[in-house]
Amino acid sequence: MKRNIVYRILVIWVLVMLWGLSISMSQFYNLLLLSIAGFIQNMAFTMVSRSRNSGNPERHRYAAWASNGIWAFCFLFLVASVTEPLNQIKNTPISQWMWSDIREVLITLLVYTLVTAEGSVFMMRMNLGQVKLGALSKLFTEKGKSQVGKRN
Repeated sequence: MKRNIVYRILVIWVLVMLWGLSISMSQFYNLLLLSIAGFIQNMAFTMVSRSRNSGNPERHRYAAWASNGIWAFCFLFLVASVTEPLNQIKNTPISQWMWSDIREVLITLLVYTLVTAEGSVFMMRMNLGQVKLGALSKLFTEKGKSQVGKRN
């Protein structure tokens, strides 16, 4: 199970690197940090969504704190990755738009979309007990009234 996620993330990164061979090191690091933050963000978001449908308000509270906190952090990387290219596009006539600026924005949006989707799937599998990661599995696997649909 863990391998499938790792392979998917590696495929995403290979595609990004092939498409954007000319990206700068600063953009590379922004995308790397955005990937990590985005993956964790949607893990937390999935936990919020599932905990909302369980019978455990405390679990939902902690999940919401994690989700909203990591979203704010992730938002900073999104802004850092697209602000300069969007400003370049905005201040340039259409006939002089640089493909590299458009590509930079598209790569950022592609990476964000793919890693957040994989983070969500990964957390759902962990919640269902399909992914075993030691102490993390014990913490995140739904049991008792924390299971979706269990209300006592």
